[in-house]
Amino acid sequence: MLAGTVEMLTTHQAFTRLTRHPATLYDFNW
Repeated sequence: MLAGTVEMLTTHQAFTRLTRHPATLYDFNW
């Protein structure tokens, strides 16, 4: 439950960062 919440928050953070700054796409090379 906790892991799922953390994963969801991380995904949301990354998505928000990508939508605000498309250039950060190059920072996500995993």
